Amino acid sequence: MRILEIAAMTFVFIIIFLSYVVVVFGLITGWIKAMGINVPGVVKEKFISVIVAFRNEEATIGRLIDNLQEQEYPRDKFEVVLINDHSEDNSVSVINESLRGPISSKLMNNATPGKKSALTKGIRHSVGTIMVTTDADCRMGKDWLRSINNSFYDESVKMTFGPVKFQTDDTLFSTMQAIEFSSLIGSGAATAAFGFPTLCNGANLAFTKDVFTETGGYDGNEHIASGDDEFLMRKIEAKHIDTIFYHIAKNLVRFTGWAIGCYYFCFIIF
Repeated sequence: MRILEIAAMTFVFIIIFLSYVVVVFGLITGWIKAMGINVPGVVKEKFISVIVAFRNEEATIGRLIDNLQEQEYPRDKFEVVLINDHSEDNSVSVINESLRGPISSKLMNNATPGKKSALTKGIRHSVGTIMVTTDADCRMGKDWLRSINNSFYDESVKMTFGPVKFQTDDTLFSTMQAIEFSSLIGSGAATAAFGFPTLCNGANLAFTKDVFTETGGYDGNEHIASGDDEFLMRKIEAKHIDTIFYHIAKNLVRFTGWAIGCYYFCFIIF
């Protein structure tokens, strides 16, 4: 009897191990496929609206605005829409002090609390063809918008998401978080390459305004605190198969430990 139990446990272990190997091999294959997608080097510049919902981000949002103002993308081809989601600090003052030059920007208050509500208001008041969402504590390179624009090289593309890197503080826990988060981003890119996207991140997400309106945006899940990126991705995929892609960028979007902590919490809960 003991021998049969050991044999059964060994068999189960082998099945689990082989299943894991198959999944990992599939993800690696998908990642290689995603990296091999050819995107035209020069794509006609579309008007981009960068949507940022913020709440109590006085310590970080000024640097985000600096990064957006440094974008090597025509100033007459993008705008920054900032939505104040009931901040109780000096975020608005920091924004007013940081905005300079010919960059087109809008700053508005959100009447209904919640990130999805704030994003929806920003999108409705935007004029761009492409909506780009990011977070107030993010940093990005100068060619970020150029890379996103190039990812919409064809009218069939409805949504793209890019790489996001957790900014570590050189501690073991922080480094482990960064590695784990990188695996999530890589898994999302790999599955998207096979035509069934599973994960994306709103810190580096882009979609057409038309498809947002067509799918109802965040309608139906406003009561859930997070998941604006994942829910919208699934809505778009349900209506438009094979229209969501991972785009490669030289400069990753980086964000802080507070942001990734919230992402992990919401990912586990929901």
